[in-house]
Amino acid sequence: MEGCTINKKYSVDDLERILDNFPYLIWIKDQKNRYRYVNKYFLTTFKKNERDIIGKTEVINCNNDYVLGSEENLITEVEFNENKKYLSVYKTELPTGTKYNWMLAVARDVTLLKKEMTKRLKVQKRLESFLEISTDLWGILQSNYRFKDVSDNCIKTFGWTSEEFKNLNAVNLTHPDDRERILKKMDFSFNKDKKTFLLNRFLCKNGKYKLIEWTWCCLEEGKTVLLTGRDITEKKQLEEEKRRLEEAIAIESLKTEFFATVSHEFKTPLNIILTTVQLLADKFKNDVLTEEVKINLKYINGIKQNSYRLLKLVNNLIDITQIDGGIYKLSLENCNIVSVIENIVISVSKYINEKNRNIIFDTTKEEIILAIDCDKIERIILNLLSNAVKYTNRGGNIYVNLSTDINNNRVIVKIKDDGIGIPEKDIDSIFRRFKQSGDVFTRRCEGTGIGLSIVRSLIEMHGGKIKVNNEIKKGAEFIFFLPINKVKDKEIYSLYDKKLDSRFEKYNIEFSDIY
Repeated sequence: MEGCTINKKYSVDDLERILDNFPYLIWIKDQKNRYRYVNKYFLTTFKKNERDIIGKTEVINCNNDYVLGSEENLITEVEFNENKKYLSVYKTELPTGTKYNWMLAVARDVTLLKKEMTKRLKVQKRLESFLEISTDLWGILQSNYRFKDVSDNCIKTFGWTSEEFKNLNAVNLTHPDDRERILKKMDFSFNKDKKTFLLNRFLCKNGKYKLIEWTWCCLEEGKTVLLTGRDITEKKQLEEEKRRLEEAIAIESLKTEFFATVSHEFKTPLNIILTTVQLLADKFKNDVLTEEVKINLKYINGIKQNSYRLLKLVNNLIDITQIDGGIYKLSLENCNIVSVIENIVISVSKYINEKNRNIIFDTTKEEIILAIDCDKIERIILNLLSNAVKYTNRGGNIYVNLSTDINNNRVIVKIKDDGIGIPEKDIDSIFRRFKQSGDVFTRRCEGTGIGLSIVRSLIEMHGGKIKVNNEIKKGAEFIFFLPINKVKDKEIYSLYDKKLDSRFEKYNIEFSDIY
C-alpha cells in the first residue's frame, strides 16, 4: 500500500497481517482504478499472485466510479466467470491525506444464498404458471348473494356440494374481516358494466379459509354476475417464504458490513492497550506518591476502565454473532452449582462493598449437582450482579438466593436488589436485544442493552428459563431456572477452581461500566 498515508499506531506490515487473516476479499484501488493492495483471501479466491494484480485495473468488474466523490457507502453485487460465483461488495472511500482518495472494498461470497434464491424463484414461477392455467373456478351469483350455479372445480376446491352452494349466502362464506369490502364491490358490479377484481378469503366446508383471486362482471344488470377465480393460497405462502429469505439475506449483509467496518481484530489492540496500561500503573505504584503521580494514576485507571468497557462490548458482539450462527457451544460438567455461585459472590463481595452496596447470599441446599458450563454460569451471575449494582443506590442491598423445585426437578436462582426497579412498560421487552430500561436513556448509568439478551440465550442453552418478578414493590428481581440434569460418564466437580487472576479479569470487564 505504498503512497497511502495512514494515521496509525501499528506498522503497515502489522495492518496487512491483520487483513490477511480476514475470511473476506479485501482490496484497495487508487484514483486511477489500479489495485494497490489485495489480501491473501483475494489471491486465493482468484488463484493469482500479487504481481499479477497490483497496478492492474481489472480483475473483477468493481471500479471506483460509484464511490469516489460520494458521501454514501454502497453495497453492490458482482459476478465473475470462474465457478459462477457471486460477491456482495461493500465499498467506501479511503482517505489518503492527499488530493485524491482511494477506494477500500470488502467482499463476501454469497453464491450459496444466490443459488437458494434462484431455486426458490424457479419454484415460484412454476407455481404461478400452474395457477395461470388453473383459473376454472367459476360461479353465477344472484342479487340475493346466493349462487345460481358453480363449476365442478369450485365443489372440489371448497368442499361444498352444488345444492349447499345454492342455499349458502356468499357474504357469509367470506371472512368477517373482508365482508364490508366485498359488499361494496358486489354492489358496484351489479350496477356497472365493467370487470371487478378482488382478493378475499373464502370459507371451505372443513372450516378453513382459502385465499381466492376473483374477477367478476355483470351478466344481467341488477340480477346476476359471473365470477371466475383461482386459488392463490400456496402462491401467497411461497411469497412469504421468499420475503423471509430476503430478510435473512439483508440481516446477514448488515452483519458483514458492520464487522468489515469496525474490524474483526478489535480485541488484539485492546489487550495490548490493557497490558501497557498495567505496566504503567505498576511503574507509578513503585514511585513516591506525589500529587503528580496521583494524577497520572487517575488517568491510567480511567484508560484501563474504559478499555475494559470496550472489551466487554467486543466480547458481547462476538458472543451474539456466535449464538446467532449456532456455533456458540457449552462445555457441560457435573458441578455443585451452590459452590459455583457462592464462590462468585464471595469473589465480588469486596468490589461490591467498595461501591457501598451489600451482597447477601443464601441457599436452602449445600449441594446441588447438575450439568452446567461453569464459565457461562459465571457470565450469567456477573451480568445480573452488575445490573443490580448499577441500579441500587449507595447503602442498598443485593440478595442472591438458591433453592430447588423438586416437583419440576429444577434449581431456582434469584438475584434481587432494593434499587429503583424496572418500569412496568419495560418488563416485557427487557431481554430484547439492544433494549434498555427507560432510566438508561437519561444516562443514569452506562450499558449497551445486549447483556440481558446474552444472559437469556445462555440460560436457554442450558435448557432453562429466566423471568423478571414484577410483583415486588421495590427494586428488581431476576429469577432463572435450570433443569437438574447430569452428564453421563463424567466426574462430579464440587468446586469451581478457575484461577483467581482469570476470574478477576472477568470481574473487571463485567463491572467496567459502573462508576
